[in-house]
Parts: sequence; structure tokens; C-alpha cells
Amino acid sequence: MTFRRLFGGDVDAAIKPVLFSVGFGALGQFAFFAFFAIWALSVRGAEATEVGLAYTCSALAAVAGSLLGGRVSDRIGRQPVIVFASIVQMVTPAALLVPELPVEAAYGVLVVMGFIQPVRGTSQRALLADLIDDDHREEAFGAFRVVLNAGATLGPLGGALLITWRWDALFAAIVVVYAFSLVAALRLPESARRSQAAGAAPSLAPLIRDAALMTVFAATIGGWFAYSAFELLAPIALTQSHGIAPATWGVLFAMNPIVIVALQLRVTRWTARVPRGRKLAAGVLLMASPYLALEVSAALAVVVVILLLVVLGEMLWAPASEALVAGMAPPGLRGVYLGTANAASWTGMALAPAVGLQARAAFGDAGMWIVVLAVGVGGAALYLLACRRVESSLQESARDRAPLRHADPAHAGDARSDRVGSGRRRAEARGPDGQPARAPSR
Repeated sequence: MTFRRLFGGDVDAAIKPVLFSVGFGALGQFAFFAFFAIWALSVRGAEATEVGLAYTCSALAAVAGSLLGGRVSDRIGRQPVIVFASIVQMVTPAALLVPELPVEAAYGVLVVMGFIQPVRGTSQRALLADLIDDDHREEAFGAFRVVLNAGATLGPLGGALLITWRWDALFAAIVVVYAFSLVAALRLPESARRSQAAGAAPSLAPLIRDAALMTVFAATIGGWFAYSAFELLAPIALTQSHGIAPATWGVLFAMNPIVIVALQLRVTRWTARVPRGRKLAAGVLLMASPYLALEVSAALAVVVVILLLVVLGEMLWAPASEALVAGMAPPGLRGVYLGTANAASWTGMALAPAVGLQARAAFGDAGMWIVVLAVGVGGAALYLLACRRVESSLQESARDRAPLRHADPAHAGDARSDRVGSGRRRAEARGPDGQPARAPSR
């Protein structure tokens, strides 16, 4: 009851161990990535161009980690992958405690951390989808985002306190929170240890043949491009073009995770009856469109309204997009489908600064925001198209099943035809191990 009052929703007991693992991991993740560049530049005297190149390599490694993590977790089970990734995340930052560690080795730590985080994150998302039926996956992914954003808030705050004492304290604390995350990973449910790929072809050809997935892949790039305008483009425009102090931007940025923690589950519940395609399109448009208002006014009140619209779009879009992909996946390929979408997210985040800043250099802030809006419109249209294709596939599958006249309605559906919930529910939802799925607690 207390959780519901604070966050606006309940959490199924089946996914609580997953969320504990996610929460401790998020503390370490955001503390590490928030301060690595500052440490490298101020303590190790690294060149800014070298640090930038290291971050680029880390992002490229994350694309590979997204694809690999999902595929491997399908083949050997979610928990082994999550546990392995937790061990790597616990051990790797400890290298930064080594006195006089060569800066090149430190860049290696950054790349490894960039690679292993989506290996773990994709497996955790797939496990959430395994444990919860499609009608309640948006709530589960909403809870995932609440925990993740709590880590995004508390990790950097705790790190800031520790570095006022000494940098070694920060890196030691990161190791400790990853150790707690490992303990939580070891307590995941029994079903997390089982392979999901029985009977699935080892080839990844189904991904290429699935037109709906390829459409979602492109839409996800557009969605993350629009989201990245908040993280990567807005601070540049606000501080350089409109005179907002960097410290003020820090306070404005902090609104995002705070609002998500407070309202994500409430927004997900309030919009539960909105068709998923419309929800996704509206979310992407809200993330992409408000920035043009800065060409009229950059008063602080206007900036706050813009950022609140953006976070509202993010809350509509993010859980629905992950639930969409999880529901589309055929048996044995849920991890690799989610990994493919995760790779698209990293691609969108990489393209946003590259394309957006080039547009800014050529056409000014207005040109940059027009590009963001155009990409957002494209992403919204692609989400609508993808959901229409999925609904068409469901209707065709229903027509194919109709002549079979199953005596038992619990056997009238299959995992492939019930791919995406649009108000449809299986007569008896079953988990990947064939056991009845646990109904969410209320």
C-alpha cells in the first residue's frame, strides 16, 4: 500500500527480485558514467579528444552488447547472463583503484562497461516480459523505469558526495553496489535459469523477415533520437544560445528522473485504455516538438513547460515501446528481439548529436529543432504503421484458427499469434516454461 501511495501503482511479487537487481545496478551505472570523463580529464590529465573517442567506442560496444545479450539469454537462460554481467560490472571498475593505472587501460574499462551494461539490461527486460503477461507488461516496464530513474538520480548524487572526499571512495562504492546487484541476481526466480530457445532456429533470419520488427527498429531510432535531444542537444542550446547557467541546467535536468519516479506508474495506469500505436506516436511527438518554442522565448518558465512536455512524452513512449517489442517476439527469440530494439536505441542516441549538431552549425538552433521534429514525425508514423501491421497479423491468425473449433479456449491461441496485446488476453497466459503466468498483484 505504501508503494502504491508513493509511486501510483503496485509491483507484482514475481518481478521484485529483478527490480532489486536493476536498482542496485542503476546506482553503479549512473555513478560510473556520470563521473568517468571528469575523472579522466581532471585527475589523469587525459585529452578531451581521447575521452570523446573512448565514449564513442563504448557506445559502439553497447550496440554489440545489446544484440549479444538478448541472443545468449534466449539460448542459456536469463539468470546466467545477468549474473555474469553483474560479476563483470563489479570487477571491472575495481581496476580504477589500481595506482597509476595507464590511461589507455582506463579507456578499456569504459568500453567494457559500455558493452556489458546492455548485455545485462536486455536480459533483465526479457526476464520481465517472461514473468508478466502482455496485458500488464507496460506496468512492469513502467516499474522498471521508476527503479532505473531512481538510480539515475541517487547514483550521481551519491557520487558527488564521495568525490568531495576522494575519487577512490567513488570507485569502491561502485564496486559495492554492483556486488549488491549480484546478490539480487542470484535470487532470481527458477524460471530465469531456463533456456527460452527450445525449438528456435539458431539463425537470426527471422528478424530480417519480420517486417513489423524492422519497422519498429526504425521507429525506435526515431524515438531515441527525439529523446536524446533532451539529454544531448537541449543543454548545448540552452547554455550557449540562451544564456542559461550550467548549474541551472543541472537542476532542470534533475526534474526528468524525479517526475518519472513520481508519475510513471500513474501515467501508465491512466493511459492503459489508449491504443498502443496512438500512445507511442503521441509520446514521440511530445518528445520531439516542444523545442521550437525556444525560438519564441527561452524564459525559465517556458523551458520548464517544454521539459515537462518532453518527460510526459517519455513516460507514454518508453514502457509501451518495450512492451510492444516483447509481445512481438516469437517463442525463443524474445531476448534477441529486445536486444535488437536496444541496439536501435543506441543508434538513435549516436545519431542525435552527430546529425543535430551538424544542423545547428549550418542552420542555427531552429534548423536543429526542425530536424528533431522531422525525425520525431517519422518515428511516430512508423510506430503507427508497425502497430497496424501487428494488428493485421493478429486478425489473420484469428481467421486461421477459427475453423479449428478448439473445445478448450485455453488452447485456441499460440505465442506467435498473440504477439502484441491490443486489449486481447489469452484465456490462460502461460510463461516460457509452460507454467501458468502469475497474475499481477493489486
